[in-house]
Amino acid sequence: MTEPKGTPPRLSISPTRPNPGWILLAVIESLRTFVVAFVALVFSSRERGAAAIAVGALLIGAAIVIWRFLQWRMLSYEAVDRTITMRSGLVEKSTRSLQVERIQSVDTHETPLGRLLGIQEVHLTSAAAGPPIVVPALKSREIDELKIWIDAHQGGLDAAEAKEGDPHSELSASAEFPKWTLSHREVVLAGMTSGRIAPAIALIAAGWRLFGDVVPDEVWERLPIDPNRLELSTVVFVLGVAAILAWAFSILGAVMAHWNFTVHRSGDNLVVSSGLLDRRQHTVPIRRIQAISMVEGVLRQPFGFASLMVESAAGVHGADQGGEVRSMLPFVPTRSVPKVMDALLPEFAWSPEAVAWHTLPSRAMARYIVPSIRSFLVTQALICFALFVIPSVEWWLGLVFLPALPLWMLFAYLQYRDAGWSLGEDHQLLLRHRTLDRRLVITRGRSVHIREIGSNPLQRRASLASITLRLATVGSGGVITLRHVDRTEGQALMTSLE
Repeated sequence: MTEPKGTPPRLSISPTRPNPGWILLAVIESLRTFVVAFVALVFSSRERGAAAIAVGALLIGAAIVIWRFLQWRMLSYEAVDRTITMRSGLVEKSTRSLQVERIQSVDTHETPLGRLLGIQEVHLTSAAAGPPIVVPALKSREIDELKIWIDAHQGGLDAAEAKEGDPHSELSASAEFPKWTLSHREVVLAGMTSGRIAPAIALIAAGWRLFGDVVPDEVWERLPIDPNRLELSTVVFVLGVAAILAWAFSILGAVMAHWNFTVHRSGDNLVVSSGLLDRRQHTVPIRRIQAISMVEGVLRQPFGFASLMVESAAGVHGADQGGEVRSMLPFVPTRSVPKVMDALLPEFAWSPEAVAWHTLPSRAMARYIVPSIRSFLVTQALICFALFVIPSVEWWLGLVFLPALPLWMLFAYLQYRDAGWSLGEDHQLLLRHRTLDRRLVITRGRSVHIREIGSNPLQRRASLASITLRLATVGSGGVITLRHVDRTEGQALMTSLE
């Protein structure tokens, strides 16, 4: 958050209603929920007369406009005595307050219609779990005034909280940081390699079901496909079309989310902006960052690309309570990651040549590969047994998955090979592990809140152990577990982090 030059800070912001444009945005949001039901009603009632449908639609629309207007009359926000208060509610009144010293980030959200009206939402996020305080429909001038008020009243925060134990604490005051952007080509490549096919398939399935409910039966009868007599070629064709559509939706989602993506450093904050239609700007305080995760997805590893995620201690809503995970850079060449970190977050920068990795001992390899073989064979046996008890189905058809065993073993070997850690002299901690994606977590020893080390009887015989490190965030980099490390080296790491 930066203060516009020449704008003096206000001591307080008196109770203020959002811009009246909020009414239009709220009415459109409400009408969208009725679109599907209205379309289905039109198709199902086209023989009953359009007049009754039109009158009903007008009555519903008028009721929504009146309701949203009354809601707007009850909306107001104020900033007084180091506290921001948001009041809302027509039937059930609500008052939410947030002390200025608890504010961790000030984010903005601008929709296409909001852009035409010149208004944005402001999201005030605190370190507590729960949803942020949302101040809707503010003009740019009002947003600047609110940011200035927050900056002015946060000036008395204890600077030692941000600088304690950090050798790079003076960087933001003296260094100039560049802006990193994604080209249009990189945005498309990010969608092609994101691996988010499953959500796209779910979206296609939902759309297909809606399409089936709306389209009349006579249209389906004209299709040259008999659902009761499907051939193998037809099934393959349908699955191929679904896969292509899912991939296309994945690319489209990336374009919508990451178009005009920029990330830059502004003082003590990392500012991330993106969006084609809905434009969002996220502000992440540097002092709240617990770790940076470099994620190499399955589709990106062969081509040398990754994404960078910010693991912050600021609270968010929904399933991520207690921490937040935000995209710092959704697509970047792996070899360029140290350069990006040095340019934007020198507090977390590292030199790959200077890293001394502690890898797993060779005696741990079998403890990755043998259990994977056992689980694969047990699963294979269960599949064959299930086919055996099904009438008129040959049990040996389940063996079609058996050629995948070498790939399963290769994945277990990669889990063994990629696990490791490095602890630098400045207490910088690098942790490397693999689930399906390969991850490198960059953090500091002081950010590790909980350290665990344990070993079962079989591990003790081989002088092995498993270690778990927990940060103050719920992201994939917030809990790191390394299995079958050398017990002596694992205990030395636990001691070094104390």
